Amino acid sequence: LLTTAERKKLYDKPWVVYAKQPFGGPQQVIEYLGRYTHKVAISNHRITAIENGKVTFRYKDYADGCKQKEMTIEATEFLRRFCLHILPKGFRKIRHYGFLSNRCSQAFKQHQMQMGVTPVRKTSDWKIIAKEKLHFDPEQCPCCKTGKMKELLAFDNNGPPECLPDCVIPVRPSHPGGQAGITRRVQLQQKQQQQPA
Repeated sequence: LLTTAERKKLYDKPWVVYAKQPFGGPQQVIEYLGRYTHKVAISNHRITAIENGKVTFRYKDYADGCKQKEMTIEATEFLRRFCLHILPKGFRKIRHYGFLSNRCSQAFKQHQMQMGVTPVRKTSDWKIIAKEKLHFDPEQCPCCKTGKMKELLAFDNNGPPECLPDCVIPVRPSHPGGQAGITRRVQLQQKQQQQPA
């Protein structure tokens, strides 16, 4: 690790960073970096065979005009090459530096507020996400598949609240003594009234 004096010496030096302009534009750079930061070393569809202690996989030979070729190697060699892509403990694929680092996140938020810049977080209701992504309507009645469910009461993980209001609870056909479509009015008294004074 660097000492404080060595770090100060490095920071005091006016570094000039040379960044060559990408040939295909910023989109190409993002796609190139994305292959290394958000994907595994080799995807399953590139592995064509695993037999007799050997692994066969497809690869692109850039030296031969980007032709698709196949290579067969020992399973142990395949695992050795795969493990080269596993980062050592404490290392990250993407790290932010300077005012974007984690230690400066609070100060960064304060500067944003002072400049009048507030990050807008797009939040979607879980019901909308369930409809769009899972093709499941949580408000649809599970029995008749046509009616809409209506929320009568909600409480947290610790259980129902101490005092509940009067509510109408639908009786399902499987309920003992009930018929489909019949509702019964349940009077729920407060806990304080049940306790002796």
